[in-house]
Amino acid sequence: MRVSRLCPAALSAALLLLSACSGHSGSTLALIEADAAGAPSIIAQPQPLAVHGGDPALFQVATTGTEPATYQWERDGQPIPGATGRAYQLPATTLADHGARFRVVVINDHGAVISDVGLLSVVDETGRWAWE
Repeated sequence: MRVSRLCPAALSAALLLLSACSGHSGSTLALIEADAAGAPSIIAQPQPLAVHGGDPALFQVATTGTEPATYQWERDGQPIPGATGRAYQLPATTLADHGARFRVVVINDHGAVISDVGLLSVVDETGRWAWE
């Protein structure tokens, strides 16, 4: 969707509408842009991770576009308070984190982009091999 003039309030509303209309937080890449030349673009998407319970999980994104840009990570479609960098790390995973879906919304003065979803798989700590 292209928008000719974009104010922060309109961008927030458009992102919420886009998220609601997608029907899920799947791996659909969405781009709302006012100026394609400077709009953010994701060049490295968050990857699915498989970790043992208790281990950290690190999701990262690489972007291009005009700086400054803001980042807001989401878990299962909900913003994670304080998760506003190019990377988000869960310091210690639990089995309750298994199946969580992480993505990031990147916004600058020229537009916004929503990343693909990185799926988290957590294996029970008792499943570790003796040599690990």
